[in-house]
Amino acid sequence: TQFMAKMIKPQIGETMADFACGTGGFLSSWIKELEEVKDAKGSISNEESEADLAKMEQEYEMRATPTERFDDMEKYLKMVVAGLHPGLIICGAPGIGKTYRIMKYIKTTHEYGDTLEIIKGRSTTAALYTSLYNYSRPGDIIVIDDADEVFEDTNSVNILKAALDSGEERLISYGTTRPPEISEEEAMYKHPELMPDNKGRYFCPKSFVFEGNIVFITNLRAGQLDTALRSRCYICELDFTVEESLQLIKDIMLAGGNPKI
Repeated sequence: TQFMAKMIKPQIGETMADFACGTGGFLSSWIKELEEVKDAKGSISNEESEADLAKMEQEYEMRATPTERFDDMEKYLKMVVAGLHPGLIICGAPGIGKTYRIMKYIKTTHEYGDTLEIIKGRSTTAALYTSLYNYSRPGDIIVIDDADEVFEDTNSVNILKAALDSGEERLISYGTTRPPEISEEEAMYKHPELMPDNKGRYFCPKSFVFEGNIVFITNLRAGQLDTALRSRCYICELDFTVEESLQLIKDIMLAGGNPKI
């Protein structure tokens, strides 16, 4: 996408549209090119760039139907579940069937407690670190659903950024004198290499390599989330009109709580 943006040589004042916009990578590359020519052609601030990008993404979403946006969501989800990308953030209003659609697909390939972990509600930094450690193998999936507290805690966000890092090795560290304790059952089942201390307790290591994948489901808007965290994930923002949201909720109710994916 960066190469294509350089070939186009965009100029300040031009209009650009990407009708196949997914994560906005082409739009971001276009803005970076504009920033490189701002000294010669005028000036454009980071705030203006963010505003332009948000406006373009919003215009695309206004054209796409709910079915098309759910189809996009499923495509991103399949790539993350297949291990082709470390993370996916799905934003949208409550009650429109986000969680049902996501879990219906994931449960066809993953079994809860084996290769699938679901964090729903509240999660402390220690609990998040433990879940990442227990589900750190290639192919493991962690779904963080309506646990928006993790986005507000600096330590949790930093741990998640490490888990989703784009480098060759996603190393996560827990910088305390004693890392979180895990149960003997978890240690025996998932980490047989762990040894108990002199009191028979098992602890997570102070650092480990995370090779799993993470799916976030939230009612927050993407713009409310940490910028670095967003940059490491696919973003699918299900921003429907009031009429579309009401119709989706009505469809779910008529289907007995089971919307079609």
